[in-house]
Amino acid sequence: GIVASYKNENVFWTHNDSGDQNRIYAFNNEGQHLGVYTLQNCSARDFEDIAIGPGPDENQDYLYVGNIGDNGSQYDTKYIYRLIEPDVESDQATVNETLYNIDIIAYQYEDGNRDAETLMLDPLTKDIIIVSKREEAVHIYKLPYPQSSETLLTAELIHTMDFYPD
Repeated sequence: GIVASYKNENVFWTHNDSGDQNRIYAFNNEGQHLGVYTLQNCSARDFEDIAIGPGPDENQDYLYVGNIGDNGSQYDTKYIYRLIEPDVESDQATVNETLYNIDIIAYQYEDGNRDAETLMLDPLTKDIIIVSKREEAVHIYKLPYPQSSETLLTAELIHTMDFYPD
């Protein structure tokens, strides 16, 4: 996943897939590495996507990091990490920082375990949208706003799409 920063001009955010640590990366529009940002108290079983948009504080922009991969569809709980977007200068020297005060949104799917690849945020409703993969008919789920970081949520199946019609 990759997203363009909302508040830092010419800055982009990305992450690695499974096998990396609990961190995200900033780089600029010329591809220069700006920093490694470790997500405190978060695991990195299988980061698959990153989104950006509004959240609980109307005056802040948030990054949403999806620890939503599950190649064997074996894990009951998936996680999305919501954090206020850090300040980054597009010409700064590379930094290594730890980010704190991260909301951990834990959820499960209403119809069983899934492997997901795509995480989106509706900027008007603040609903989180997740799209599964590895299925003939992918499943599209919604975590309605406000997403609690205190309880296990259930993602609502809102649509299926057959990408392999007969």
